[in-house]
Amino acid sequence: MCFLLFLLLYIQLMYICYGSFIELTDMSDNLANIWSNRIPTYSHQTKCTDGGTTASEGVCKTRTQCLLSGGVPRGRCGLLSTCCTYDRVRSSNSKVSYFSSTDVQFTESPISFNVIRMNSNVCQLRLDFVEFDLAPVNRTQIGSNTGQTIYQCSVDNFYVIPGANIPQLCGDNTAQHLYINMPAELRNVTLNVKYTIRSSDLPRWNIKITQLQCPRVTDKFVTIENGVAEDFLMIAPQGCLQYYTKESGNIKSFGYSAMGGINAYASNQEYAICFKRTDYYCGISFTIRDLRLNSDLSTTCRDFLMVPGLQIGTEVRDNNKLCRNTQTSNFNTMTTKAPGPLHMNFYAGNNNDVGGFNIDYNLDPCSY
Repeated sequence: MCFLLFLLLYIQLMYICYGSFIELTDMSDNLANIWSNRIPTYSHQTKCTDGGTTASEGVCKTRTQCLLSGGVPRGRCGLLSTCCTYDRVRSSNSKVSYFSSTDVQFTESPISFNVIRMNSNVCQLRLDFVEFDLAPVNRTQIGSNTGQTIYQCSVDNFYVIPGANIPQLCGDNTAQHLYINMPAELRNVTLNVKYTIRSSDLPRWNIKITQLQCPRVTDKFVTIENGVAEDFLMIAPQGCLQYYTKESGNIKSFGYSAMGGINAYASNQEYAICFKRTDYYCGISFTIRDLRLNSDLSTTCRDFLMVPGLQIGTEVRDNNKLCRNTQTSNFNTMTTKAPGPLHMNFYAGNNNDVGGFNIDYNLDPCSY
């Protein structure tokens, strides 16, 4: 009896010190955390889903912890915890949070969401656009007498502060994603949606924000998150705006529209799209569904995709550039087996007047 009382007191002390109830279901040994003397200590945030119609992802916390952190308790999570979600707040330091147009009155612009770094391990943010439907790009004249025009997100636009190398986005970007680097000195990032106030055809968005932690050297007795190991496979290589980790999938230009004749991407973009390369894959194949980055038939690509080591059929392209369907009319599949990281670069200048790109990809296994 005395031992049981001591055990209960010890568990209560752990709860007070570490701010969370020990979730025995997360351990392979139910008493491992009680007698373990490993250094440093680890805290684990169990992920959960609220079970509602939006199926928002959250973390298991006590009701008090959830409310104090600005979250919304929804449903049960273990014996004494609740699934704490962050989809109706304007600021969060949670592992997973949501910036959503739900409950927005659309009487003020811009609408902002402040992402606060949850700890010093955080090195990247991943934004998943669960829903993203803003007004498309708009043709804008440069100067009064130049006759030149560019395409900008002038009606609605999504932008990031600080946002070096992150393009402003608009149009339909549902199911797209992007990464934001978090240097050590950066404490927070602000996501913004600026829109033209109107009574109908309102913008809609629901952006899942995940704080990703990188491994780092720690001192003894420093509490770190098990999430460092969990996040490792999701960390994008430096310089990649998008990072695809599955063996196959689909990539599109931001704002891509399948409707012919509609310009879908904004001017003045330049970014890298990267693909996860493992020991078992040595190349990548691309199947072109749509590729409209130039309206003329000249040999010069003003806007283009650049794929290192690009090969179309049996032809190896010296400049590695693609900009329109006619370049691949005889072969709708292109490949690359270039050494190093698997990636492609997208460049858009001032003169784009066509649709964008829509391409399937599949990693190619090594042939030893």
